[in-house]
Amino acid sequence: MALSAPFFLALMAQAPLAPALAEGRSDKITVTVTGNGLRSDSVSGDETVASCARFRLTARQVRGYFMKATTVDDRAYNHDLNMSRCYATGTVRLPGGEGGTWSIDRARRGVLVRRDGSHRYMVCTACPAPPFEELDPADAP
Repeated sequence: MALSAPFFLALMAQAPLAPALAEGRSDKITVTVTGNGLRSDSVSGDETVASCARFRLTARQVRGYFMKATTVDDRAYNHDLNMSRCYATGTVRLPGGEGGTWSIDRARRGVLVRRDGSHRYMVCTACPAPPFEELDPADAP
């Protein structure tokens, strides 16, 4: 699986955002968490409703995720990466009005659905556990 440049740098090459991200200023990213401790039936696994209820992300953790995540293609996201039934959801707004809805699972996979319906898939191997699962050494960067 090939990982690309940091997620938001690849997502937003526009001049207003690039300097803020290059300087690590996540304060310019407005994040709202709308769902925590959710469980998906579209992913197989043995994670229970109770275990998923413990997966909770704060807006600060989500901003950190976006600052560290790298983009991946559809195949990597849907077939190659580890998946979790447990996830959180919310919205994100970037300088200049770009944004959309996001979903991040306990296995560090994330997706941003932009207002135009396009998807950006990502993974954050640099994000700490907890709240994310411990990384298998074979999956570490």
